[in-house]
Amino acid sequence: MTNNVIKYLSALVVGLFLVIATSYAFFTASVSGNNNASTSVITTGIMEVNYVDGNLVGTTSKMMPGDYVTKEFSVVNTGNMETSYSIYLNDVVNTFNTKSDLVYELISEEGRNVVQTTCPSLNESIASDILIGAGETHNYTLKITFLNIDRNQDDNKGKGFNARVDLVEEENVTKYIADQIIDFEKVNIGDLMYDGVDNLGEYGTNDNNLRYVGATPNNYVYYNCSTTNPSEMNDTTCEKWRIIGVFNNIEDENGNTASRVKLIKATKLSDGAWDIIEGDSTGGQGINQWGESTYEDGSTYEGADLMRELNTDYLGNITVGTDGRWIGCYSGNCKAITMPSKLLNNSSVDMIQDVKWYLGASNNLINVKNVYEDERSNKNGKSCDDSTTCNDTVVRTSTWVGKVGILSVSDYGYAPGNSSKLINDGCSLFALNGNSCNKTHSWIYNGAELTMNAYINNNRSSQIYVVASWNGAVTGYIAASPWMTLRPTLFLKSNVRIVGGSGTIDMPYKIAM
Repeated sequence: MTNNVIKYLSALVVGLFLVIATSYAFFTASVSGNNNASTSVITTGIMEVNYVDGNLVGTTSKMMPGDYVTKEFSVVNTGNMETSYSIYLNDVVNTFNTKSDLVYELISEEGRNVVQTTCPSLNESIASDILIGAGETHNYTLKITFLNIDRNQDDNKGKGFNARVDLVEEENVTKYIADQIIDFEKVNIGDLMYDGVDNLGEYGTNDNNLRYVGATPNNYVYYNCSTTNPSEMNDTTCEKWRIIGVFNNIEDENGNTASRVKLIKATKLSDGAWDIIEGDSTGGQGINQWGESTYEDGSTYEGADLMRELNTDYLGNITVGTDGRWIGCYSGNCKAITMPSKLLNNSSVDMIQDVKWYLGASNNLINVKNVYEDERSNKNGKSCDDSTTCNDTVVRTSTWVGKVGILSVSDYGYAPGNSSKLINDGCSLFALNGNSCNKTHSWIYNGAELTMNAYINNNRSSQIYVVASWNGAVTGYIAASPWMTLRPTLFLKSNVRIVGGSGTIDMPYKIAM
């Protein structure tokens, strides 16, 4: 580890239900107290670690199956800059005969969680590269449990586990958000899943993206904050967004490919229509072309109304878009749609990467792999030209470069996670199947919602995919319908970092550049 300063925070794991009271910091140190004192203190400049109630914790010869011990400690960044640290178990002595009977967990709301893991026999890191912002505190509980297994466990009678808990601060470490989330995958089992063929077989993607999955993953993040100071980021100063995942092979506006983090707003921005076009080229139902294009005569088509609204007015440029207001209509019922007054501020816009979005259309939602591949194909949403609902002359495109999109069908489809409900045809995304896999198993379901993908309909050129509220399935709908929820999505720049928080709904990640 380059440029690391290693300092040890003494915690000898030998006493039942006792925990340490020590403070620690890096670079220089002065020590007072001793191992038997109720408080021993090591103090320095920018970091401090506090152990509570003495300096001993751990197993004893009288420990029985089902018993556990805990040690509580907090890590405090007392400086004015973020830093990174790792937690180690050192001087390990593990005399258990059946090693799998003794496990540890590391529990924290602000720092890093480690799920139940077999206690080591050798020195090892139990949590690495944890970023802590200036002025922040990470509270931990280390829990060591003698598992109660349904078998004779006499071979472990009188056995024990001893170790010292050490922290290593890593100086001048810059770890960007994509790498941090990939690192989290190693310890947040159940929250994150790669969508590649190794996990999903024939339904996996070749890109092997890392996604937050399941009903309640810890993927909340503070965004669009009125402050850039991490210590002031909270539910009042920020909006809550959620991380969809880390996506590989995403091109920026210059064609540079990288792994990029994608966000979606946790709650709806507004209700809205995808597109509304004047005239009768689609019977007043809108046109299912998201990005800028041309008409067949070569004149400019500016793109869907919602695309223009999200990428001009929503970004603060109200003189270029639709001026914060457009009309959606369905079956003669029209509704004026107004962009909410809380737009993205300049510091938030600066975090957004212009990228190539995939707009390939589909008419076959038999499984999510099919949808993912259709999105990256040259298929488009116009397959007819012989009726009043499909005689527009807009040239369709299958990609678009821009900042802000909305939910994609494939992101919605992969969100339930690695289960039979995701990967078999019984959980198709197509509404006619009447399934509810996403509604009941997916964090991303948010009722009736617009997606940014067109639906191929042989009778209309106005169809886009939406999420149905009644069963959580995906179906085609008219682009001009004004009653669907819209949630913006975006890709962050690669140099955005997580500087605090733990991703829970109460402690969202804090991000900065």
